[in-house]
Amino acid sequence: MASGLVPVLHGAWPQAQIAWLTQDGNAALLRANPRLAEVIALPRSRWAKLWVERRYVAVLRELLAFARDLRARRFDLVLDLQGS
Repeated sequence: MASGLVPVLHGAWPQAQIAWLTQDGNAALLRANPRLAEVIALPRSRWAKLWVERRYVAVLRELLAFARDLRARRFDLVLDLQGS
């Protein structure tokens, strides 16, 4: 539902590099959008599997590494369209 925002953002700021963070299951659909510079897949299903396997340290390590990677990108603006 939020994908309609991409052409609006691209139209307003044509030089902007737009990245989209989504759950791993949705990433392939979004990668087909030529206006997105990058699709970042949140490996939630992998983390859920590790959690079920009681590999809590592995989950924590991966979560922290993912968060560090996002922070290192130093985005100018982040929009949370889900709001939950």
